[in-house]
Amino acid sequence: MEDKSLKELHLGLRMTALIIAVSLILSMVALWIGTRIYDQRNNEFYRYMVHNIGSSIELLGMQNELDSIISDVKDIYLNAPEELRDYDDSGSEEASCSDDTGEYVELYDEVMRDGYIRLLDKLNSFAERNDTADIFIWFPDYERHRMVFVIFGSSEKYRNEYEPAGFWIEMFEDDEEYTKNPDPEGHFMRYMRNDETTGDLVKYVQCTLPLYPDDTNMEHETAFVTVDVEWNDVSEQTVGYLKTFLLYMGILTVILTAVSQLVLRYSIVLPLKKVTAEQERIATELSLGADIQKSMLPESVPRRFGKEGAVSVYGFMEPAKETGGDFFDYFLLDDDHLALVIADVSGKGVPAALFMMMCQIFIDSFAANGYSPGEALARANDEICSRNRKRMFVTVWLGVLELSSGRLTAANAGHEYPVIRRDGGDFGIISDPHGLMAGCFKGTDYESYDIQLDKGDVLFVHTDGLTEATNADKKLLGAERMVEALNELPADAEPETVCIHMKETVERFAGDTPQYDDLTMLCVRMEK
Repeated sequence: MEDKSLKELHLGLRMTALIIAVSLILSMVALWIGTRIYDQRNNEFYRYMVHNIGSSIELLGMQNELDSIISDVKDIYLNAPEELRDYDDSGSEEASCSDDTGEYVELYDEVMRDGYIRLLDKLNSFAERNDTADIFIWFPDYERHRMVFVIFGSSEKYRNEYEPAGFWIEMFEDDEEYTKNPDPEGHFMRYMRNDETTGDLVKYVQCTLPLYPDDTNMEHETAFVTVDVEWNDVSEQTVGYLKTFLLYMGILTVILTAVSQLVLRYSIVLPLKKVTAEQERIATELSLGADIQKSMLPESVPRRFGKEGAVSVYGFMEPAKETGGDFFDYFLLDDDHLALVIADVSGKGVPAALFMMMCQIFIDSFAANGYSPGEALARANDEICSRNRKRMFVTVWLGVLELSSGRLTAANAGHEYPVIRRDGGDFGIISDPHGLMAGCFKGTDYESYDIQLDKGDVLFVHTDGLTEATNADKKLLGAERMVEALNELPADAEPETVCIHMKETVERFAGDTPQYDDLTMLCVRMEK
């Protein structure tokens, strides 16, 4: 139960981690896209706003006075003495008019009278009402690359940055390019500078427009209006947007996590529990079936029979799956006769195991009732056929060894040939009489035959899982290699040693190739 709970916990944690990871990725993508869209929309909004403010200057209702002021400022600037007009001792990289209180400024005293003051007041009020940093009208001096101020209005916050008429600064290249071929839509840019009052870095949106875009008069075409608006509130709006977005994404992630846990529980965990429980039940039953099957076979330990242990026997069976279709058996019929059986049922797994158990019961029963091996196989075949609706079959080698004399009477129902080594000789295959596989046809006869086993002789019988073992190259071990491996053994090798050696031979030959068939061996040695 603890393992199941731990697996469910791990599955839930993995699902939660996956959702959080996906949510984070989607959030980052959505945040990036959303921020760009939001930023673009804000750009469009502020551009629209500054454009409208700039376009509304004419609504101040003082166009004639403004035309006159522009003309006067321009005349004064162009006719001013060079030593006054071009004076700059600011020491900065960008040139600007430094004499903002001296003789140069006094040249404009006549301009900055009543009409100028009234227009400036209106411009200041207009900037205040529209939350604008400043609004100024200027004209370009292309010869000297300058922006010359005509009138400079600003909101209360920026009133200390007032620039008088005639004041000039260096004109940037993009501004100059725009003024030479102005577009009524305006020249838009963003920039940053330190506030002269607080020293803080402030971001601005700026739009420059031709003052009279529909007028072809040259005097009018060379005058422009520029509007600056603080970008700080946009940053605050963006931060607010990000906070709101992240809050909603967090809530959505929590909801998705909760929903996923419910979905995980009812669509995966609970069905998985049922499947796991069913698999465990099947595995338990298979294990129990394998135990029952093994309990019907002799234990794989060396055994001795006859007077003073005259005969040594060892059997071995390794199924390809949990349960197998091979079986071997040996048991005393009386004090002097030992029954030896090895068989191979068609198929694999549970069906083969069930069929095997039925076959073993019939074969052992008729052998135990004193029938000869041939007669025992014939009777067992009839019983198997009468209960064989699935048309399965079994190959069987059945022998009865007389312990006192070594005489072996046997019969073969389509099984592998036995292998015998005479004392002092090599192993060799015995081509014994073959009958049909049991379970195919009723009334089949099986011939019994005799083999004399003397002291020191060894009998080795096996199923086709040995000779048909396959390696990675799809080659079979085969009877020839089997005999060669048997002859590697010393003459005095015990039956257990023989079987273990052949098992290791199969493993070396197959390598990493999975075991395809059951592997069963039975070895008998006549002791000296």
